[in-house]
Amino acid sequence: MGPLRLPRVIPVCALALLVSLSTAQAEVYRYVKDGQVFYGDRMPESTHQNGHSVLNKQGVVFKEVLSRDEQRQMIRALEEKEQQEFRDRALLDTFGTEDDLVLARNRRLAMLDIQIAQIDSQAASLCARAIDIKERIKVQEADASNEDGSANLQTDLSQARIKLNSTLVVLNDKMIERNNMATQFVADMKRYRELKVQR
Repeated sequence: MGPLRLPRVIPVCALALLVSLSTAQAEVYRYVKDGQVFYGDRMPESTHQNGHSVLNKQGVVFKEVLSRDEQRQMIRALEEKEQQEFRDRALLDTFGTEDDLVLARNRRLAMLDIQIAQIDSQAASLCARAIDIKERIKVQEADASNEDGSANLQTDLSQARIKLNSTLVVLNDKMIERNNMATQFVADMKRYRELKVQR
């Protein structure tokens, strides 16, 4: 009986296995989980959303994969940059000089001041009405024979208070809007000067 010969398919399979192992070991994943650094030939399913590094067989990082949170932060930063560029163009296209910007600020603040004065006047009238109704209720309560009139005044007082509270909310919102507008104009003027210097 002659020497045992292995089928030729075995060396081919062995070669394929070696190539497969070589390819699998060519990349190593480095990732952080629970504050600890791990290395592996693949990313665990539970950490797919986390950022990780891909290393070659020499241990050199050749690819960085951002985590989902980092991707969101990058997208948000790009959006903020685009918005800032849009505001910059609007500033330069709308206002030729600093005086134009000051004039626009004064005009808008003056319009808000008028609205605030009107709302404040309405609030004062409603407050006076509520006080007057309360005084009339005292008079009605002193007259025990006029219970219906007192009940009607209580309804009027309740409605006056509701309108007053609603008006005060609007007044407060307008004052906040004015303050924000004034603050924004200060920032716009600073940015406008920076853009003019850059040009």
